[in-house]
Amino acid sequence: MSLTYPHRRYEEPVIPAFWYVTLANLTSGRLGRRAADSRAVGVLAENHAVVLMGLYLVVVVLVLQRFWDYWVSLV
Repeated sequence: MSLTYPHRRYEEPVIPAFWYVTLANLTSGRLGRRAADSRAVGVLAENHAVVLMGLYLVVVVLVLQRFWDYWVSLV
């Protein structure tokens, strides 16, 4: 869903929405009781902010890697 303002457009943050909806589905058992009871899901739920920062870091690294040659040529 996007809201349009006269001077700018606001987009919903996709990465955190995807991460927290997936995590909620895993922990509640909607994706299977076995997944909800797994140790890995428990660790992900305890460290949810670290995983979210890791996802953002991956995006930043991919953008840097893609445009590195251009940015270096500006110097």
